[in-house]
Amino acid sequence: MLILIAVFLGVIQGLTEFLPVSSSGHLAALQNLLFKDLLFFQKYSLSFDVALHFATLIVIIVFFRKQLLKLIISTRFIFKRTKSSEDKESFNKILFIIIGSIPTAIIGLMIKEFIEEVIFNRIIYIGLFLLVTGGLMLLPYLRKTQDSYRKLNLLDAIIIGVIQGFAVIPGISRSGSTISGGLLRGLDKTEAFEFSFLLSIPAIAGATLLTVLDINFQEITNEAVWIFLTGMAAGVAAGFVGVSLLSKVVKKNKLNIFSYYCFGFGFLLIILSIVGL
Repeated sequence: MLILIAVFLGVIQGLTEFLPVSSSGHLAALQNLLFKDLLFFQKYSLSFDVALHFATLIVIIVFFRKQLLKLIISTRFIFKRTKSSEDKESFNKILFIIIGSIPTAIIGLMIKEFIEEVIFNRIIYIGLFLLVTGGLMLLPYLRKTQDSYRKLNLLDAIIIGVIQGFAVIPGISRSGSTISGGLLRGLDKTEAFEFSFLLSIPAIAGATLLTVLDINFQEITNEAVWIFLTGMAAGVAAGFVGVSLLSKVVKKNKLNIFSYYCFGFGFLLIILSIVGL
C-alpha cells in the first residue's frame, strides 16, 4: 500500500514540479486530505519530501545538461586573453544565477517557519495561493505586446530571484511564477524557461541540504528507504514528462492554459476547506 502511495506522490511531484501548478501545493493538499493519518507520513513526511525534491534536482540537471556544461566551460572566460561573446554571455549567466539566488535564499529563510506553522497544514491558504499562481500566469498575456525578444540582464535575475523566494509558499508555482516574471520583463520565451530552471538548482539543492540537517537518519528503517527510492524513481520518470511538456508549452506561448487548472483546483480546495473536509 505504501509503495503505491509513494509512486502516486512521486508522479504528482514529478509532474507538478515542472508543470506550473505548484508541486508543494499539491503534495501538501494531498497529504492533508488523504494521508495525514498514516503513521508513515507522520513519521517520515520530512524525509520523503527531501527524497522527492532530490529526484526533481536529478531531472533538472540531466534535462539541462547541455546548458550546464556550456556554463561550466564558460568559466575559462576568466583566464582567456581573447574572450568570445558567447563565453562572456554564458559567464554572465553564472553570475546572474548566483546573484538571483541571494534574494531567493533570504526570502525563503525569512518565511520558512511561517509557512510550516500557518500555511502548509491549511488547505484554504493553498487554494488561495493557487489562485494567485493562476493570475500570475495570465499577466504576460494581458500586455499590449506579447512578443518576447531580449536576453537576460542583472535586474531580470534579481526580480526573478525575488519571485522564486516567494514560491516556497505552497500554492505558488515556482516554474509558473518565475517564467511569467521573465515573460513580463520581455525575455525571450526560451531564455525565461531555461533561466527559471537553472536558477532553481541552487534553490532546490540548498533547501534540500537544510532539510536534511533536520532529519534523524537513525530512525529511518530499511523499509522506509525502499519507499523513498520508489517515490524518487516515479518522480524522475514523471519529471522528464513534465519538463518536456512545459518546454513545448512555453515555446508555443501557451503557458496561460495552466491558469485555468490553478483556478479550478484552487477553488476546489477552498470549497473543501469551507465544508470541513
